[in-house]
Amino acid sequence: MIDCKVIKTPARGVPRIIAVFSFRYDAHLVPDLIRNISPFVHGYAAFDDRATSLPMTDEPARRNALHAAARQMGADWILAVDPDERFERAIADRIGNMTADPELNLIWTFNLRELFTPLAYRTDGIWNEKKQMRLYPAKATIEPLQRGLHGRWIANSANYIEMASGLNLYHLRHVSVRRTRHRRDFYASADPKRLFHSIGYDYLADTRGMVLKEISTGRRYDPDFIEDHGLWAAPPSQFSGEPAIDPLSSQLETLLRAIRHNAAENAACLARDITMAVPDHDCLRLVAAHLARKAGHPQDALDLLAPFFLGNQKPPQLAQEIRSACIGVSDGNPPPHPAFDQPDALWRRWVNAATFHEGPNIGRGRLCTIVVGHKSPKTLLPVVAALRSQSEDTEIVVVNSAGGDPATLLADHLAHIRLIDIQESVYVGLARNVGIDASHAEFVSFLADDCVPGPGWVASRLARHGQGAEMVSTAVMPARPRSIVGILEQTFVFPGRAPDLNEDEALHYGRSYTRDILRKTGYFAPALPVGEDSEYNRRADFIGSVEWAPEIYVTHMGKQSLRDFYRDLFKRGQRAAYFMRRPGTTKEGPHWVQRRLAVQHYRSRVVLTNHADLNPITRFALRLALRYAIHVQEKAYLSMEAPLSAAEEEIQKATEPDALIDALNAAIALTPQNWRLFMKLGSAHLSKDAKAGFPAAMEAFRKANALAPAESEPVRLACTAISANQGHAASVIFAKEALAMAPSQASLACQVAAFSQYAKQFDSSIYYGQRSLLHDPTDVRTYLILQKTYLLAGNPAQSEHCKATRDQFLAVKEEQARRPAA
Repeated sequence: MIDCKVIKTPARGVPRIIAVFSFRYDAHLVPDLIRNISPFVHGYAAFDDRATSLPMTDEPARRNALHAAARQMGADWILAVDPDERFERAIADRIGNMTADPELNLIWTFNLRELFTPLAYRTDGIWNEKKQMRLYPAKATIEPLQRGLHGRWIANSANYIEMASGLNLYHLRHVSVRRTRHRRDFYASADPKRLFHSIGYDYLADTRGMVLKEISTGRRYDPDFIEDHGLWAAPPSQFSGEPAIDPLSSQLETLLRAIRHNAAENAACLARDITMAVPDHDCLRLVAAHLARKAGHPQDALDLLAPFFLGNQKPPQLAQEIRSACIGVSDGNPPPHPAFDQPDALWRRWVNAATFHEGPNIGRGRLCTIVVGHKSPKTLLPVVAALRSQSEDTEIVVVNSAGGDPATLLADHLAHIRLIDIQESVYVGLARNVGIDASHAEFVSFLADDCVPGPGWVASRLARHGQGAEMVSTAVMPARPRSIVGILEQTFVFPGRAPDLNEDEALHYGRSYTRDILRKTGYFAPALPVGEDSEYNRRADFIGSVEWAPEIYVTHMGKQSLRDFYRDLFKRGQRAAYFMRRPGTTKEGPHWVQRRLAVQHYRSRVVLTNHADLNPITRFALRLALRYAIHVQEKAYLSMEAPLSAAEEEIQKATEPDALIDALNAAIALTPQNWRLFMKLGSAHLSKDAKAGFPAAMEAFRKANALAPAESEPVRLACTAISANQGHAASVIFAKEALAMAPSQASLACQVAAFSQYAKQFDSSIYYGQRSLLHDPTDVRTYLILQKTYLLAGNPAQSEHCKATRDQFLAVKEEQARRPAA
């Protein structure tokens, strides 16, 4: 039975929002749910499921019925919710902008916060990544739902643009330990083979390493929750089967999530559990030892490593390294590199020619700031001056390229800085790498030559890092924040960087890093024209955690006139087109231009709401300026669409190697940041003449690697070509060089393992295969390589362990491919 109720009638021109939910064992939670949603919805449709005698009714059928009822109530938008969930209060102020235009085809996700107390939610590992799509246009529900377990609320989202609201949706079920265990057992019995959830369900009841975060005052929910200690679900007697524990494949999938979300304590516990289940599996034992050390339990790591050091057999190299790290012994790293002013200084590997200056009074503090300049602009001076005014202890490294006279410009500060002046023009990523290799400090930050650090920039970074932050992201302020140009800059150039944003909404740029994070992440992409920090941070986020520090900001000395701003915006739009367009992706759903413009329309609406205090004339001018900015972006995107599409067509039409090479070079001229094109170009040269085309192919593969250091495919193709032309040993050298750029990338370590095997360097193959599993213990290709290498090295027992692990993953994938819809 469905109960439909109107709470209030929307004002003229305001879209109608209808909430939908069903209830059964949790019926007593419904009154508080209605109190929670009443301020921001116009009505609700509720499915009363208490009359059934079945253990679990058909969820898609219930949801389809609710959607039909909401549409009959005249819903423009539907908000899906459960009786044991509560939205944060702030949704009432923001849902108007989110739903103002159903024609934009936006669907909205919320941060699902699992409460373990009425006012604290879990943030470690997988718990911090949970998101739910719950607000969507009513027209998206025409196609009926079919999937029964863990299904989404709409059947086909291809025609919609998913947007993160930044708002919290609080889930109350885990406040009770009894309910937590019951939830785990229910899903484990309903999905015994984990076909609908690859990570399994044991994690639901695993509180080891749990980290809770208090809900801040401004993000509370209403009404307050009062625990009743009920199950809110069917009793265990109605379970469809025995709630078995997760299989090894699911345990490893869960472990991977914990590793990638830096839940060190939980990951260490999970890995130790796995080792206890398969104690003779050397690779998984090494993973467990590594994670125990990472979680700060060196004795546990040593205990796990003990079997490798029994008897006269030489322990694996990785076991020796982990053991040395645990007991504080040198791990065999090479001696320190020569001083920065020497001809063979490490930083010089990045450049052909550069001059070096070391001031006698350079700071020796814990923070280094690398200032990147291009053609020595005048704005470089206030950036360095602002840094020095804040602290004389800050290690300042200025890396300028493409000429100018930075020494004269910075004459008053030369005694306090390290200046590297590169003669050629280089990209920002390469300049950053030079600065990393030419600095000492424990924490490293970066500044562009047009970004002046605000008050307390140095001290606040040091305070954040001193409290344990591994990475600190910061805000940006336009030079004239209340001007129309300043507002446009904040909206279109630096979205997600305003100081007043919640952490959930902030884009984590402007980062400083611990030296340890830099060492594990590797180097910035040296050949990327734009977006080098985005590429790097994606890797760094798997290594450590980032904190949003809105009190730390820079003032961006941007364009002063609307005319200059729009010109710059057009150029930015053209450069960004490749990243938003993603050549080769599906053409289903809204065209990439419409998708991007829909986001900008929403952001513009929010800007007008946030600047409601402007006088009417300025507000009207701002509205026109926002509209024209979107128009400029549209023109920029469309100016790239036709030539990019034409270039793709030429590539597809080319049947001869020469024609393909010409087509690829033409496409590269349009999008020089497209590493996939360089990869194809290298392959085209080899297909034309495997021997004569080898030098040109390697140049293309190296460029692809310099654009995308974390991608393994260019490395694989390059190593295959090197093996054919120079031998397997040479390919191993190249693969190791690529791994040094991104040392924590499992796929790159896997490539070193593969080509070491071909070169019959079996110890090396095993070592790098094991290193790969430290970062991705689910990689079936690595298990295959180790299976073969162990066999060739005369260790059939470990070969069989790797084969068995790989076979489990493949068996699950095969069953998942055959799984029923419900």
